[in-house]
Amino acid sequence: MNMIQCRCLSLTLIFNLHFVVAAQGEEMIICVCVKADLQTSSQRLNLSGGSAQSTVAELAPDDSIDDVIHHEVKELGTHMYAV
Repeated sequence: MNMIQCRCLSLTLIFNLHFVVAAQGEEMIICVCVKADLQTSSQRLNLSGGSAQSTVAELAPDDSIDDVIHHEVKELGTHMYAV
């Protein structure tokens, strides 16, 4: 899991996160699921829910999936993004 911590954000700032999952080995990977969460001092949000590309049945060698998540900052304080 990768974590990104942002401390100096402005309200109404749009945070864009592009993630890529790549199968670099020689074997098929099954049951691939990518989840992205945002945690602030008052709440935890699932940012990847409903994304068609966030869950795939399998990932063949040298294949990849990617997605872009957009989130508008609506409160001040530390924001932690976990993918």
